[in-house]
Amino acid sequence: ANGSNSDSERTALNGEVKQLQKELDRISNTTTFGGRKLLDGSFGVASFQVGSAANEIISVGIDEMSAESLNGTYFKADGGGAVTAATASGTVDIAIGITGGSAVNVKVDMKGNETAEQAAAKIAAAVNDANVGIGAFTDGAQISYVSKASADGTTSAVSGVAITDTGSTGAGTAAGTTTFTEA
Repeated sequence: ANGSNSDSERTALNGEVKQLQKELDRISNTTTFGGRKLLDGSFGVASFQVGSAANEIISVGIDEMSAESLNGTYFKADGGGAVTAATASGTVDIAIGITGGSAVNVKVDMKGNETAEQAAAKIAAAVNDANVGIGAFTDGAQISYVSKASADGTTSAVSGVAITDTGSTGAGTAAGTTTFTEA
């Protein structure tokens, strides 16, 4: 919770979210075309002839679109940390641990004149551009992370993030390894 909403406003907002979830379920259960339900998960796969020759087809599959099936499990970082200003040019290495897979390494070059906020923004952008199931967010010079869940939904898809300054001292650094807990 934040300080911008009172308890009664948060209760009203929560009620609105629950109503929107019910509306998603209603749409999922009642949307039909040609007598077939499209969004309740029973549609399966349909093939459409799109060209004049045989085998010019497009197959389309539609999964369930209820509020529950669209809900995701995410994990937030217990950690993160502050980034310092880059006072010297160098490289910042980011090692992103992937649960059940190989780590992904991302490098960020610092010119040496970045403020702490600019260095944090560069690091967050590099993590997000890696597109490995982690979101990096900045608040000034602070970086925090959110990870999608693994395939079974029980653990974080990202096991940790380690950011180190491997170039000249002062290239901009952040806290060490972070761990993830269910949000």
